[in-house]
Amino acid sequence: MIAHQNVDLAGFGLSVEECKEAVQWVDAKTRKSGARAIAAVLRSGSAPWGLVGRAVDFAPVRPLAAFVYWLVARHRSRLVHFCRE
Repeated sequence: MIAHQNVDLAGFGLSVEECKEAVQWVDAKTRKSGARAIAAVLRSGSAPWGLVGRAVDFAPVRPLAAFVYWLVARHRSRLVHFCRE
């Protein structure tokens, strides 16, 4: 993963606005955003994360995944308190 501030976004076909709006995934074949980008990140990992990524990107699950992504993104400033040591 690379922070959008540290990459040539135009080279990836992305804008600052797109990166601020949602997580982006770009590889040689695809470009995904939001929950589908998170699914792609998970799929790129080893077991069991690859299976989790496939489940998140399974067509019937996508609307729920998009809603959960939106919910987490909307409340991320509150959720950061749970991540502190």
